Amino acid sequence: MNVPSIEEAKRFLTEAGTFNPGPWVDHSIFTAEAARNIASNHQELDSEIAYILGYLHDIGRRYGVSQMRHIIDGYNYLIEKGYDDCARICLTHSFPLKNIGSYSGNNDCNAEETEFIKRYISEVNYSKYDELIQLCDDGRITGYFSIVEVKEDFWAGKVLVMKGNWLEHLFILPELIGKRIGSKLISYAINMCREKSIGRLFILSDPNAKGFYDKKGARFIKESPSNIEGRNVLLYELVIC
Repeated sequence: MNVPSIEEAKRFLTEAGTFNPGPWVDHSIFTAEAARNIASNHQELDSEIAYILGYLHDIGRRYGVSQMRHIIDGYNYLIEKGYDDCARICLTHSFPLKNIGSYSGNNDCNAEETEFIKRYISEVNYSKYDELIQLCDDGRITGYFSIVEVKEDFWAGKVLVMKGNWLEHLFILPELIGKRIGSKLISYAINMCREKSIGRLFILSDPNAKGFYDKKGARFIKESPSNIEGRNVLLYELVIC
């Protein structure tokens, strides 16, 4: 990949910190360390590259206090330096969802820059490095999910668990419900299924999550008694296109 050396990346960040001191510098270092730790335990990721990408993901803040603008500033800065792979992380790290409207801050870019970001994130295919820095940039685990393959039908108490792949343990910190974390997790799950050629997921849902899965295009199949007395669960099927 086309990235600077660790020494050069550190020079970039040190210089940027003199132009615009602030907690973002430590955040960049923490993101780099988290990315390196995860990558060192992943067969398809290089821990040194992950460290450099994390180190420079917010380098656009060298130009001063900004919100969405730091994304395009960082991209342009690293493109000028000749580090295209590093530059793309500046654009992708803030958009786990490929939707410019999902940005958590204000848009202080001009119309041309906004259109460029919108087009870029809609056309780029996220790599594992893009997704790694998106995860580490958040700073804490806000939710999780698992996908489980069931080899044959079986009964779990009163619930029939059918052969196939199931979305399990979709959890979001209660204080972050309504912040689109669930949508991000579903997007990750769908991308994972596509990579593994999984065509559909079964979902057992709490009735309170009915509206969420309806909006995600899941098909309601039936309502079943839960193993908890007086409570039902909803069975959905999510087809992966």
